[in-house]
Amino acid sequence: MACVEALRGIPLHIVTRQQHVQGVNRFWMSVRAKFGMGFVPPKNSVFHIHRLLKQGKAVAMVIDQHMPPGRGIGVPFFGKLASTTYAPALMAFTTGAQILPVSIERIRRGRHRVCIEAPVEVKRDGDRTKEVLRLTSALNKWLEEKIIQNPDQWLWIHRRWKPVLSNPLSLFENQANSPDGIDI
Repeated sequence: MACVEALRGIPLHIVTRQQHVQGVNRFWMSVRAKFGMGFVPPKNSVFHIHRLLKQGKAVAMVIDQHMPPGRGIGVPFFGKLASTTYAPALMAFTTGAQILPVSIERIRRGRHRVCIEAPVEVKRDGDRTKEVLRLTSALNKWLEEKIIQNPDQWLWIHRRWKPVLSNPLSLFENQANSPDGIDI
């Protein structure tokens, strides 16, 4: 999906980590780069994302990954707390960028449908921590609904529900105010 959007002229950047197998990593990154995609490494990515959004560029982030301590907040996902990235919510709150939930549906062999949802409402006039928590929870709820609609479309090969910090919001506040930045 990201490659198609880049080909359509949308200046798209994705937050992505390096693959462990170097040959796979070189291949995967070269294919993406050939299509004109930009990359944002997770380390100290908030500063890079903030700059890209201020330049009017689009940034794609995967929200169904377990986030290790310090990089996620515990919000409900199918009735159980899951450490989830708060980056989309934080970026929307601080930059005014829109959050557009996107999903991809396999419709038949070799064919896919990209579904771009209406922007999620961001309330920028209130408390940042509460709004980031609300938005992150809303995105997990949206993902739940997508999975319930078509469970065979969701591929998950990792443990999604690992232990979550008991007070994730205090960590979010500490890291969000840190001069060292935030890893996504």
